[in-house]
Amino acid sequence: ERTPQQTINFWLNPVLLGLKALDALMDRHEFFKANPSRRYALVKKFLTVKLDLALRSAGELTGDAIYSTIKDEFGGKLGEYDVLIPALCTALYDEKNFRKRHERIISAFNRFLPARVDIKLKAAGDFQILNVSDNAAKVEKPGWFQKDGVGYMIHFYANELEFVAKATVDGQIFLRLMGISLCDPDDDSKRIPCWVDYTQLVINDKSIFDKLTPVCHDKPYKYWLDAKAGEEIKIQIKWLPHRSNN
Repeated sequence: ERTPQQTINFWLNPVLLGLKALDALMDRHEFFKANPSRRYALVKKFLTVKLDLALRSAGELTGDAIYSTIKDEFGGKLGEYDVLIPALCTALYDEKNFRKRHERIISAFNRFLPARVDIKLKAAGDFQILNVSDNAAKVEKPGWFQKDGVGYMIHFYANELEFVAKATVDGQIFLRLMGISLCDPDDDSKRIPCWVDYTQLVINDKSIFDKLTPVCHDKPYKYWLDAKAGEEIKIQIKWLPHRSNN
């Protein structure tokens, strides 16, 4: 069983001593000479995978302990970069830890950040959400929203959202842009008006509105459109946090 220091050195060995060989290999191929972006992507992938494996094992080691481990093992083989490369590896490790802490903080507040879209097919047929541009978006199909049709709720966190919907039968689609449902912590029966400023709505490349449109959960923006069986409907939305001083 390796110590954290030994594991770091084990995974960094092919990085620090093999990177030059990988670069020399790409030098022999015209494809990489003509496509520097692909060359960079390959080097980055090689580096980040091995670096992640190495630094994942660091455990509770401090930054200076990681730096000392790398420098002691590889410093004599790195020539004039004997200080720079261990420092760079340590900096990348610190940045990764910072991002993890940042992601934990953001996840704790996620429910306060999203905008919300409700979409329903008012017909006796199937209705699907095919693609959603925001990887963090939550697409839900709550039971209460299935009365008189098939409906979805989409909570999304990016300032832009594009998604594609498709119906299997002719019918009408009901679209509702709104804010999240935020209840008073002392009284669940009371809802706090959490406003969102929608700035653009485009459906199948047709602009529905392109202006500031403030909404909250209880005062949504509503839109109806006809759907044909098998037709894919592309919906694009942009929004900002509410900017009113009131």
